[in-house]
Amino acid sequence: MKPIEPGRGPEDYSDDELRIQNEIEKLKLSAFRGAKFFGSEDLSPAVENEWLKQIAAFEEQFDNTEYIKLVDKLGRPDFPPVDELSDEQVGHKLEEVRTLMADHNVYLDVLTDISAAEEYRFITEELFEEKVDDIRIEGFQQCFIYEEFHPDAKLDIEDNISHFLFELFSEDFRDHISMHFSDRVITTAGKFIGKEEAAKRILSFAESFNNFKQDKEPWDLEIEVDEDEQTARARFKIKYSGRLADQSKNFEGTADTLWSRDEMGFWRMRKVSLPGFQL
Repeated sequence: MKPIEPGRGPEDYSDDELRIQNEIEKLKLSAFRGAKFFGSEDLSPAVENEWLKQIAAFEEQFDNTEYIKLVDKLGRPDFPPVDELSDEQVGHKLEEVRTLMADHNVYLDVLTDISAAEEYRFITEELFEEKVDDIRIEGFQQCFIYEEFHPDAKLDIEDNISHFLFELFSEDFRDHISMHFSDRVITTAGKFIGKEEAAKRILSFAESFNNFKQDKEPWDLEIEVDEDEQTARARFKIKYSGRLADQSKNFEGTADTLWSRDEMGFWRMRKVSLPGFQL
């Protein structure tokens, strides 16, 4: 089958013709781009055809893309420095710059509680200077997260705790649980062990049950960060259970963890105790 001809759209072809064309496009993208396709059976041939065209257009632009400053992509707008604006003006200007960014499919997410003035300052002083792909395709978005530029220790540790517990209580996601630990982990007895040994001990405890699950999301989370020492302590309440044969054992209480920031800036666990388990 010939490719869709100029001036004709998917609506001018039968579903069978489009299915053949779609398979050809998939083979080309797989052979030349290494693309893999899953679960497209639910799409109509016409919708899938438009989707494949978007992928091909993106790949073509990506091959020839140039990197430009975000401020240039937005048309080099002129926004006044934050210290020249009143609180009310900051609010208006922040909305204005957000709208301009959205018009160019550029978005910023802020996960922590920062002021409008800080968000405006960050966009106009830092984000504007970031180099971005000069790709302009309908539906293509460029997204940024404030905390990737200005990490928040408490947010990072809270996220690490969530990931650690998810992997611990999910049998299919335990292969890399040692990555949550620092190279030197402190046991309850005050001795040092390696991260692989720490992971081995806590997984041995979990795998001693036929069924091991978290019964309630952690609550009453308290995190104390010592920025000078690059260390932190996090305590939280947790409830979980382990089942062996016909018996079930419930665990509930306070978990206590110690953390340190490694040379790459990531928070790693130095010590952990859970209700019913201590290293």
